Amino acid sequence: MGFKLLAHSTTIIKVDQAAAEAGLKPFSKITHVNDMRVTAKTIKSALRSVIVPFKLSLDTLSLPPATTPKSEWCFDFAIAQRAHNAKRHLSYGPSKKMQVNAHTAGDDTSCANSTFLCVADGVGEFQEGAAYWSNMLVENMHKQVKKMPRHTIKAVSPFKALHKAFEAMPTSIIGSTTVTMAILDNEGALQTLNLGDSTFLVFRKGKIIVRGVEFIEHGGMAPAQIGPRANSPFLAHHGALKTVPLELGDIILLATDGIFDNLYDEDLNDLILDNYNSLSSMVAKIIRRAVYSSTFQRAGGSPFTHLCRHAVEKKRQGSFLWGNTGKPDDMSVVIGRVTAKSGK
Repeated sequence: MGFKLLAHSTTIIKVDQAAAEAGLKPFSKITHVNDMRVTAKTIKSALRSVIVPFKLSLDTLSLPPATTPKSEWCFDFAIAQRAHNAKRHLSYGPSKKMQVNAHTAGDDTSCANSTFLCVADGVGEFQEGAAYWSNMLVENMHKQVKKMPRHTIKAVSPFKALHKAFEAMPTSIIGSTTVTMAILDNEGALQTLNLGDSTFLVFRKGKIIVRGVEFIEHGGMAPAQIGPRANSPFLAHHGALKTVPLELGDIILLATDGIFDNLYDEDLNDLILDNYNSLSSMVAKIIRRAVYSSTFQRAGGSPFTHLCRHAVEKKRQGSFLWGNTGKPDDMSVVIGRVTAKSGK
């Protein structure tokens, strides 16, 4: 399977299908997660080991001192992506160079730093424009957030970032994308925006405390999406804004529909709790479980099974029934864990 695993956005480790099936060949590159060296051996374990059958005790979790000023809070983070098999070998040409801060797999794009998390899912009907549009828009949002002094981050900041990023998009590129972003402000709160069927979850002490809104177009099954530049059906002000007060140790998960169509929230909660102290294992196992769920029958059906069934019951335009498997798709997940700045 095509696969990317990123930690602190420093190194991309690609694992092709042959290597994964063979048990993974040694990597020539290494990366770092929480100041711990991650080698081929630990990545192999993260990708191929089964989910442990017991829950990690919350008493064993390593958290910064509760007295750490909120202005010094930040994210430890990791990203994992997998392109749909049909999109693994797409070539976007020399004129469609992808941006370095926004990582793309298929039509999905993800980005993260110590205060900013984002995912976007380009709409496939625009073909190569889908990936390029989501990549460029996320890169533009990343640049806009970097321009904002942290003490100025407010509830409207995600809207401003998306609005300015959209205005900076070239009119020559035709595409559209869903988008979910989260910014950590100076007061220890998460400022979020969601437009489309990508969304976010916040986990605290083994429970989901917040779930973002998912937008489906009225009367149909297509997600709300921003773009193309000339006549976008949705704009930044259509996005749902939410402020979430955080605590040290909270986990923030952003993902595209390739994750949420295949894994229930309870699945994600189990995977996060089982792998709390290793973000690299956490994102790798989420992708691995979603890939498995996308192709195998599941008793009672997948989340996508129930989404389709509900749409048929509501007689939504274009609705259809789906079997008990999940839905093969591009998959992207970004995890941020609230901690304190290194050395503080």
